[in-house]
Parts: sequence; C-alpha cells; structure tokens
Amino acid sequence: MRIKVLMAASGALVMGAVTQLNAQGMSLEQAVETALEGSHRMEAARSGVEMARREIGVSRAEFLPELATVVSYSQYSGDVFFSRFIPGAPPTSGSDIGEFDQNKAAILTLSQTLYAGGAYSARTSASRVEHQIAEQSAMQQEDEIILETTQAYFQALLAGKAVEVATTGLRRSETNLESVRSLRQEDEALEVEVLAAEARVAADRHRLLEAQNSDRLARSALNRLLGSEWTAPLDLTGSLADATPVPSSDEALQQALAANPEVVKARHRIELSDAMRKGAGAYRKLKLELETLFSATENDLFFDGTFWGANLNISIPFGKDVRRGGAAVAQAEAKKSLEENTLRDIESGLRLMVDRALTRADEAKQAIGVGEQNLRFHEERYRVTSTAFEENLATFDDLLEDHTALFEAELALYQAQYLARMAEAELRRIAAIR
Repeated sequence: MRIKVLMAASGALVMGAVTQLNAQGMSLEQAVETALEGSHRMEAARSGVEMARREIGVSRAEFLPELATVVSYSQYSGDVFFSRFIPGAPPTSGSDIGEFDQNKAAILTLSQTLYAGGAYSARTSASRVEHQIAEQSAMQQEDEIILETTQAYFQALLAGKAVEVATTGLRRSETNLESVRSLRQEDEALEVEVLAAEARVAADRHRLLEAQNSDRLARSALNRLLGSEWTAPLDLTGSLADATPVPSSDEALQQALAANPEVVKARHRIELSDAMRKGAGAYRKLKLELETLFSATENDLFFDGTFWGANLNISIPFGKDVRRGGAAVAQAEAKKSLEENTLRDIESGLRLMVDRALTRADEAKQAIGVGEQNLRFHEERYRVTSTAFEENLATFDDLLEDHTALFEAELALYQAQYLARMAEAELRRIAAIR
C-alpha cells in the first residue's frame, strides 16, 4: 500500500522528527515516510501537479464571456477644430474658437463565443490529461525515492552486519594469536605460525576498518535522504532477513501493465494526441461569436447621446486557416502513432523487466538457502579445526584457512539477503505495488 505523502515540513521540524525516530528506533516504513516528507524532489513534483491542475481552470475560462470597456476624454488646445489638424487652413466661417474643444466617450462591450469549432473543449481535455500525466510523474518520483531510501536503508543494515562479522573475525584471530604464542612458549608451535597469526590479526583489523568506513558512509547516505545531519546517529530496527511477499509472474505482469507509471503516462499521451487532433480540427470549422455594445458619447460636433446594439460574428475558415488546420491534424495523427508505438515498446520492455526482477528475486532466495547451509558448514568446520589444533591434530594453516572461509560465509549470507530484499523492492516498483 502506498505510503501517504504528507505536506513537506520545515527543515528544522523534519530534522527534529528524524532525531526522535532515531532515539526510538527507525523501521524501513518510517525511514521511507520521513524521506518523502522532506524531499525537495517530491515538493517540486507536487508543485508540477498543482500547476497542471490550475491549467485546467485556465482552459475552462475560455468558455466564459468577456467584458471590455473603453473610456476616453479629449481636450483640444483652443484652436478652431478643423484647423488644428490641417495646419495653415483658414478658419471655418461661423465657427467660434474653442467651440468643439472637448470630447467624452464611454464604450462597454460584452462578447461571448458561441462555437469555436471544438477548440476550447479540446484544450480543456488536454489540460486534464496533462494533469493526469503530472500525477503519474509525481508517483514515479515517489517510487524512485522509496527505492533509493530502501536501498540506502538495507545498505546501512548490510554495512552494520559487515562490522559485526569483522569484529567477530578479529576476536577469533586475536584468540588464535594468543593460543599460538602460548604454544610457541612451550615449543609446540613454530615461529612462522606466530608470524602467520600476527599477519591474520593485522589483516582482520584492516577489514574491520574498511567495514567501519563503509558503515559510516552508508549511514551518511541514509541520513542525507532523511534530511538529517550526515553524522546523526541511526538506530535501525529492520532486518535483512525480513522478506517481502512478491506476486507470481502473471500477477506481477498484469499489475505492471495496468498501473506502472510509464505505461499509464504513455496511455495518457495517446489521449493527449486525440485532444490535439480535436483542437486542430477547429481550424477548419466556422466560429460564432455574439457581441453586444453600449456606448455613450458627448461631442456636439459629431454625436451626442447613447447607442446599444448586438453583432453576431461568423468566422468562416479560408486559405490560411484551412491549410494550418490540415497540417495540425496531420501532426496530431503522427504524434498519436508515435505514442502508440512507444506504448507497445514500453509494454514489451516491461515484460522483460518483470521477468528479470522475478528471476533475480528467485535466485536471491535460493542464494540465501545456500548461504545458510554454507554458514552452518563453516561454523562447524571451524569448531572442529579449532579443537583439532588445540590437540595438535591440525596445523595452524588449516585453522587460518577455515577462519577465512567462515568470515566469507558470514558475509556471503548477508550479501544474499541484501540482494533478495533489493530484488523484492525493485519488483514492487516495476509492478507498481504500493
């Protein structure tokens, strides 16, 4: 089930919430929710959705009537009216200077488009589709953040396990070194065996340092996604052994074809092409507009009084509009063909992606079983070899070899668990399982 995206809090509040979660322990679900809350990418995606939603209102406004008004006032310089505009012309007989030196007018126009050939409704349909595409893009962004946070969370768990394994390995090698030194004092071990034990301790200390550095970097990466300080402490309550149920092959494919954001966006783009074609066809259709007019004028020379009337304007396409409409229709049809082929390509690629994700999940699950058996074998083998070495029935080389094999078996199991969890997360993302 999709984790609900809450409104982004301020940076201080988000960091405070992260600190409180860390003190109480943070599950994977809490980490994902926190990452979504403070993500600038999610905030940008939500803004894109809001912009697209507002555009629907803008397109609907085309259906509303339009009111325009013009108010004018003119004051002439005092010359005889006509002489002012015809320099050098003699004054008109019988006209007094300044008689027509003022002009007042007010015009109010109300117009309403009755029929625009379907252009306005096509634009509204296109705006709705673009809003749906923006929503799918936001869902994609959310899925990417969920996957990134999941990966960072499991990487931090894996790095923590690597530190535990390296710490345990160092303790074993230090114990072996003490045993070899004791045996050397009793002349029951060679000097070369002491040197080998010391070399193993040095190597295991280096492994522990590498594991600690990897753990620090993994936690810093997770803290960055959570919006907290990179060095903030993290108490992760999740486990690499916690498997997530995944659907069967047919269920995963059906779910992906129905709800994967890339597929849904491709289908919406086909709808957008249809809306574009409908809008393009409006170029070749006549348009009707009703216009009403009211004016009031005060000018004794020309007209003094009020006037009102109505016009029905009919626009018949000709020449340029016909040519433009034909080209626009052809362009929309070409775009629809492109989007249909793109959809088929996405669906075909999605089948392969689902198959690969299921294969990786199955392989990782099998690898966990192999890793568990392998770890049990090497734990028992190391125990037997340690006992045999104490009784001088095994060489120190045998002990070092089994020590290394046990270390690698422990890491291999945790690595297999990490790969299994990531395969499950990737399959859920592809199949849009939320």
